[in-house]
Amino acid sequence: VINDAPVWAAPNGLDFMYRSADKQLWIGNDDSCGKAEAKGYVYNDQTTFLAPTMLSSARWLSNKFATLEAQFTSAGGSAEKTFVRVPNMRITAVHGLPDEEPA
Repeated sequence: VINDAPVWAAPNGLDFMYRSADKQLWIGNDDSCGKAEAKGYVYNDQTTFLAPTMLSSARWLSNKFATLEAQFTSAGGSAEKTFVRVPNMRITAVHGLPDEEPA
């Protein structure tokens, strides 16, 4: 548990979805997750939510490491603008939670 929220691990065991200290949901590596840093590959800038599946699909951003180069550039990404909006990204299921935890 990080910041009163569950931590979800990807099957590869290298990537994690967690709530950062600024209350945003991030997908990043174990170091960033363990420190609850607002740092990673993809995040949702919505700070009030009950479960990942309830996050707005219009509020996800990704950096150049998680986005195809042409899409990153066409979305206005650059060295100065390191995150760009991801159109229509949605988390549809979170596996491995106990039944009493909201997905």
